[in-house]
Amino acid sequence: MRRYKICILCDGFDTGGAETHILTLANALCDKGHLITLVTSGGAFLSELRREIRVVLLSPCRRPSFFSLVRLAILIKREKFDLLHAHTRITALYCRLLSPSRTVVTAHWVFDTAFPKRQLSYWGREALAVSEDIKSYLLKNYRLASDQIQVTVNGIDPHLFAPKERKGVVRICLCSRMDKDRADAAFALLRAAATLSDTHHFALTLIGDGNAMPDLRALARELSKSHPSFQPLLLGKRTDVAHFLSRTDIFVGVSRAALEAMAAGCAVILAGNEGYLSIFDPKHPREAEQSNFCCRGATSVTTAALAADLEKLLNTPRKKRMALGQESRAYVLERYSVSRMVSDALTCYDHCVKRKAVLCGYYGAGNVGDELLRQAIVKRLREEGYSQVLPFSLRRPSLLALYAIFTRYDFFLGGGNLLQDATSRRSLFFYLSLLFLAEKRACHTFLIGAGIGPLSKCGERMTKKRLAHIDGAECRTLCDLENARALGARRAVYRPDEALYLDLPQKKEGGTRIML
Repeated sequence: MRRYKICILCDGFDTGGAETHILTLANALCDKGHLITLVTSGGAFLSELRREIRVVLLSPCRRPSFFSLVRLAILIKREKFDLLHAHTRITALYCRLLSPSRTVVTAHWVFDTAFPKRQLSYWGREALAVSEDIKSYLLKNYRLASDQIQVTVNGIDPHLFAPKERKGVVRICLCSRMDKDRADAAFALLRAAATLSDTHHFALTLIGDGNAMPDLRALARELSKSHPSFQPLLLGKRTDVAHFLSRTDIFVGVSRAALEAMAAGCAVILAGNEGYLSIFDPKHPREAEQSNFCCRGATSVTTAALAADLEKLLNTPRKKRMALGQESRAYVLERYSVSRMVSDALTCYDHCVKRKAVLCGYYGAGNVGDELLRQAIVKRLREEGYSQVLPFSLRRPSLLALYAIFTRYDFFLGGGNLLQDATSRRSLFFYLSLLFLAEKRACHTFLIGAGIGPLSKCGERMTKKRLAHIDGAECRTLCDLENARALGARRAVYRPDEALYLDLPQKKEGGTRIML
């Protein structure tokens, strides 16, 4: 597995669906051994990141800023990231100006396309869309190629969002950003729950913050006066949402928060500013999936419809309601796993980076065995996704391949006993010099089909310095594997000679032929 050095960029890192997606992705990539740097203006979720993730506070990120652009340019030049992964329009614009060929952009929402926002939008060398309708939106409004966009999922951590024993009073919860353009369901829920509180006993909790919170608190106080048993709890911004969802019976909301509630075993009512889809049935998920559980295109949320569905769930026996929650959890575990989200991201990273490769070896000298090795390695690299493999050798140097090294394409040294000085110290110095150049240019470097030795003491010291920094080594014999590990090669593995994987030539008609 390749070990990427990734810069993830977002505006703020406060509570929210996109921010939770970024948090989960960054932590999961870090757990897999990738080096992650997060560039953001800060927020409550910073405390939830893995300790190994480096955080660079860049403010302001919410508006284009020349100062922020300069700071980011210095950071990118110094760190030599393999990839930039932007999650917002502004950070994607920065990436377009600084490193467009190594940028991946995730589209979390449908954005305003009015002038000049559409013209300033950039979707990277590769784009990730969190739902099919967002992919359709990108294809329609930005004329991207279909193979440039990959649909991914909002991966949910099943260990963090897990159901716990539910006893006593029925708990209803809504979790959302409480801005005026996001709080329709919160207002409708307060009114519907107030009406039901006269005949049903339950506890209502609202989690989230935004510019609509003063109005929501005022409405809650007003409803409490006319319905004495109605005492909702408005918690504001929280980072421990999983703690509340694990004990919630009924959840009202949309998008990622709804998926987290399903993973926690809640019965879910899909309601938001984009529309209303009633009680989620995991056996018939297609309509909800099309809009990534945001209800885009559905009928508007109303107090009456929400009250009817709430009453239906409140009247449902707890065991049956919990069974619906368990079915929803099984659905999320099957289709919205963190591993799927990480796999989608890594596939995009590979497509973005694996454009060209430089293959260095003893080629162009008329040696049949070396040429067969070159054919086998080129065939394999093309199958792995490299669009172009540029050969480079001492006998046939290539300016194009040398330029590819300077522009940080992957560097492969392979095909035979190249790292030896028994026949010539000059050739060993040549190959080690190219490895050194590739390392200095922050290329990923690999040995492929490698033979190692024999080496003099001086050659051993020189080789050891270079092998300590390569990203991977495939050795063609067990003896070579032992030598590579002794010289400090990281992640050295055994793989038989690449020429063995070439297809045999077709048998020709016309008698027997003997080749010596």
